[in-house]
Amino acid sequence: MKARIRERGGRGLLFHWPLVVLLAVLALHSARTFGNFFVSDDLKWIQRTAADASRPWNAFVEPLFGDYYRPVAHLAWLANYYVWGFNADGHQFMFILLWAGCVALVYALGCRLGGRVAGVVAAALVGLNDVYLAMASWKSWYTSLCEFAAVLAWAWSYARWIETRRRGFLAAWMLLATAAVLSRELAPLIISAAVLVTLVLPAWAERTPAGRRRALLGLMLWAGISAAVIVALPSYRHGLGSVADSIGRHGAGASQPVGDRSQ
Repeated sequence: MKARIRERGGRGLLFHWPLVVLLAVLALHSARTFGNFFVSDDLKWIQRTAADASRPWNAFVEPLFGDYYRPVAHLAWLANYYVWGFNADGHQFMFILLWAGCVALVYALGCRLGGRVAGVVAAALVGLNDVYLAMASWKSWYTSLCEFAAVLAWAWSYARWIETRRRGFLAAWMLLATAAVLSRELAPLIISAAVLVTLVLPAWAERTPAGRRRALLGLMLWAGISAAVIVALPSYRHGLGSVADSIGRHGAGASQPVGDRSQ
């Protein structure tokens, strides 16, 4: 019975009355956020969006805030601009739709992992809280919301691939993992840790030599891809460079004679 509930949790979500009720309540909850205007970092996003409206590929070329490489959020701003211009309520409407999609994904993932009750509780805790109201007051939070949506969609497709091993789900979770990584910097750490715990480490339970070789290959592949992604992101790369420089200076200072250090 529980297995059937989990299976239904991934299909026909709009026909699940708990989710329908939750989304209706969420719509009323979200209506309180209309009338919020652009503030603070939103103004930088507006300037950049207006400049890149005719060249959206620039989202992948020049980060807006220093080392923070977040092209997916940039594309979200551009998509909103193409539809609404800089109408704040239009942007807010899309923000609400994306949040509702995240809640539906939490419900679907909860149903798949723990049954319908788990899905309802998880979706309610995520959807009906003041954190959302705080996020909705500042549209620069599109970065976190895009990351949240991409990670949730990745988790659902990854769970389906673990269950079925279908190539379609494999392609989906790889694509969604890429979208999540290009949304915000926390996503690669979440995804890497999840893959390590659910796929790489369990492979070491295999006792045969061939199984151990596959496990070692999987571990090396995971480590290589994780390291490559981390190094490719400017924020992590420059952060690691700063740490290496600090260690180098400390080491040079420690090896310098006392008399020289006093000069």
